[in-house]
Amino acid sequence: MAIPLNVLETITIATPCTVPWNEMAGDDRTRFCTKCSKNVHDISEMSTTEANRLLSVTNESVCVRLYRRTDGRVVTSDCPTTLRERTWKWLGKRSTWAATLFGMVFFSGCGSETQKKLQGGTCPIRENSTQNVTIEQ
Repeated sequence: MAIPLNVLETITIATPCTVPWNEMAGDDRTRFCTKCSKNVHDISEMSTTEANRLLSVTNESVCVRLYRRTDGRVVTSDCPTTLRERTWKWLGKRSTWAATLFGMVFFSGCGSETQKKLQGGTCPIRENSTQNVTIEQ
């Protein structure tokens, strides 16, 4: 029985591509390089399992874009990061939700005073009004 090898621990890039990632057509995960006419896969957008499968299943050379942490580990989408990075990532995904909740909690009291004024509770125009109005026909 074969022992599965984590290919990400042994991967090396002999000659990096000179074409910038932003100049390639495609999405965040895979882009097409016109120089070498191959798909370039971003390992940081894949899980560890997906990246290992991509690198070990294919018999031909695969073009990849990867980042290494300071400890030498290849960054994947499920790679553990620092607490600060995880917190900012979590907040970034929930910023719309957080803004809505903030608005509901802190601005919910604003409407109650306005409604009291409209219902006649305390209307400054009625309390201080001593003007006579004449309507001509």
